[in-house]
Amino acid sequence: MIPVVILAIEDNDDREFMIRLYQDHRLLLYSVIYPIVRNADDTEDLIQDVVVKLIDILGFLRGFDRSALASYLAEMGRNCALNHVSRAARRKNVSSINTDQWEDRGSEVNEILLEKLRVEDLRSVWPTLREETRRILTMKYFLSMPDEEIAREFGIRPGSVRMRLSRARREAKDAMEKLS
Repeated sequence: MIPVVILAIEDNDDREFMIRLYQDHRLLLYSVIYPIVRNADDTEDLIQDVVVKLIDILGFLRGFDRSALASYLAEMGRNCALNHVSRAARRKNVSSINTDQWEDRGSEVNEILLEKLRVEDLRSVWPTLREETRRILTMKYFLSMPDEEIAREFGIRPGSVRMRLSRARREAKDAMEKLS
């Protein structure tokens, strides 16, 4: 059954693209998410969450070939499932936190908290970044593609990938600093 959120997309081309994407990759998402959350209902909910996130980046998704798209969706499903499990564990254990442990690991905890803040900042500015910037950052850091493959996707020399990544990181950093 096609999720209602997809059927609510106004543009016919976008709706058809999302219907095909959902039908082609639903089982992939299920096979990635279920082993992590081990609950069929939660798995279905998380697939719906992934679909909602995908609708926001339709233009970005159209730039992928079939195998890269499958890898991206699998990684997105995996991350949603891990976040879900992590949130559930925090809710379950919030009353049993021993603050002495945190004091002993103070600098490590600070680094973890700062990293979480940076990720939240990046998530906030992601839609404002240029599509090329989002694409190269996704290929490198979410899909872990080697520089040679990224170079092929962009039609550039492998040596130029580092410079493009540097510019993309700078653009993201500048956008996050404006947020602060």
